[in-house]
Amino acid sequence: MRKVVITPDGQLALTASSSHDIAVWDLKAGRSVDTLKISGHADLSVADIVATADRWLILSAYWDTARVFNVRQGREVGALTLPFGNPLLRGVAKGITGVPDARIEAARLSSDGQFVILGCMGSTLKLWDLKNGQVRTLTDQPSLVRKIGLKVIGEPYLGWIKSVASTSNRQLVVSGCYEGFLKVWNLNSGQVVTLDGHSKHYRWGADWLKIRKDKILDISITSDRHQAVTACEDGTLKLWDLDNMKEIGTLEGHTEAVNGVALVPNKACAISASDDGTVKMWDLKRRQAIASFSGDGPFEGLAVAPNGLLCVAVGSGQVLPLALEGLK
Repeated sequence: MRKVVITPDGQLALTASSSHDIAVWDLKAGRSVDTLKISGHADLSVADIVATADRWLILSAYWDTARVFNVRQGREVGALTLPFGNPLLRGVAKGITGVPDARIEAARLSSDGQFVILGCMGSTLKLWDLKNGQVRTLTDQPSLVRKIGLKVIGEPYLGWIKSVASTSNRQLVVSGCYEGFLKVWNLNSGQVVTLDGHSKHYRWGADWLKIRKDKILDISITSDRHQAVTACEDGTLKLWDLDNMKEIGTLEGHTEAVNGVALVPNKACAISASDDGTVKMWDLKRRQAIASFSGDGPFEGLAVAPNGLLCVAVGSGQVLPLALEGLK
């Protein structure tokens, strides 16, 4: 299981796995009560799930295609295929240098299910409005290329967007890059600010051949839109000030990659899920873990109920519900 969302009433959870089936869980009974099929999406990977009062939306994406499906109504809401960036390279296999903005690396639905954010190669964002079908493109020079001042063959691979999130008012999009840089995109002005925190500053040469451990795998933004928390492959989480555009703290405690992070509404608390088989709760003011729970294997994702009273973590075939009533 990779993705999970809790319905607004806090009664059900929806989980998605590589089988492209959506399992519906009764959280009070602690068991699966239904399995929903997504027709026509078998060649794609489930990237996100959003549950509103009247819709359960599934976003699936792979290579150059994204689709949104309403599993409550059993119909597809929209489909998008991105064109290759260079028409001279249409015959080149997908994923090869020259088609950077046509390969989707990260995808996210807005909380109201109205638009889709697609993070693509070459440090490119695609904003897809599900109401009118329009697509807006924002791009920024790859962060690593700018930092070291080099132009290299295959440059679009530098600046891969690995994770995305947006503020509730749709003013900002925050993206995490393959190299560990965070980008904050102002959708009104088009300005992009690059923040450095997770990057290991590899030298261009032999060190570049080492296995990188600084991908930003997930992002969560506080409800007041002032801060963001990022989860990194190196086992750390970082806290960011979005008003002053700077890193303000590091959370350490996991021993493997942190695959997911979620914030508890109206609480200065974050919850993380890791490959080390633990789910940790963090006090963001004191910058320290306040609780840890172990599972039977790696956790790949998690979600917090809208009322902040419950968290569900998933991974390795396990669904772990955690009560949050005692958090301050």
